[in-house]
Amino acid sequence: MPAGAVITVIFFCLIPIVAIIANAVKNMKNRDSLHKERLKAIEMGMTDLPQALLDAKDDYAGLRDLIVAREEMKSRRGRGTALHGVIWTGIGLGLLVSTYALRGEAQDTDFRQFLIFLRIWAFPALFVGVGLVAYALFNHDEKTPATSGPAPTPK
Repeated sequence: MPAGAVITVIFFCLIPIVAIIANAVKNMKNRDSLHKERLKAIEMGMTDLPQALLDAKDDYAGLRDLIVAREEMKSRRGRGTALHGVIWTGIGLGLLVSTYALRGEAQDTDFRQFLIFLRIWAFPALFVGVGLVAYALFNHDEKTPATSGPAPTPK
C-alpha cells in the first residue's frame, strides 16, 4: 500500500478520535467551572445559589424523566443495532461473493492481491454484522412494548 494511502487512512481514523476527546475535555471543563462557582458561592456564605447555577441545576432536575425516557427507548435500541448488523453482514457477504465471483477473471497480479485484500476484510465486516444481529436478538426485551412515536425529550 502506498505511503499516501496509509497517511490518508490514519488521518480519517484520527478525526473521530480527536472529536471525541475534544468533546470530553469541553464537558469536563464545563463541569469543573460549574463546581468552582458553586464552591465560591458556598465560601461567600450564599445560601441561595445564583440564577446561572440554578439553571445548570435545572438541567439535572429532569433526571427522573430522562431515566423514564431511557427505559422507553430500550425497546427501540435493538432495532438500530439490528439494522447496523444487517448492513455490516451485507457488506461482508457482498465482499466475499464479489471476490469469489471475480477470482477467475483476475489475470493481473495486482488485481489478485486486491481481491485477497478485500476477502481478508470481508470476514471482520461479516463477523461484526453477525455479532450485532446476535446482540440485538439476545438483548431484545419482550416486556416493554415498542413505541411508534418519537421518544420524549428530557426537560
